[in-house]
Amino acid sequence: MSSTFPNHLVQFDHLGDDGFTDLLNLLLKEIFGPALKPFGKGKDGGRDAIFEGIPKKYEKIQGYWIFQYKFHELARVTNPKAKSATKTDFTKEIEKILNRPKKPD
Repeated sequence: MSSTFPNHLVQFDHLGDDGFTDLLNLLLKEIFGPALKPFGKGKDGGRDAIFEGIPKKYEKIQGYWIFQYKFHELARVTNPKAKSATKTDFTKEIEKILNRPKKPD
């Protein structure tokens, strides 16, 4: 592991954007169940996956969930630059969610 990263961090750079998306879809399907609906590349309305219902791992929570994934290759940018990009992405995605109809098709 590079000395520029704390030892407790796991690096996902080697996965790339598609591999990172696949990993998150697998993890979320394990938590939420097969009703999780991932979206492929393209215009997804700011969503990478959605779920409606009761998650299989958390049976006391019911609702409509929107998932948006962001992949930043830390090896290609500095930590402060990655943090800044993540904050910017997060702010933009929250604005999209708050300004869209409650439940998009």
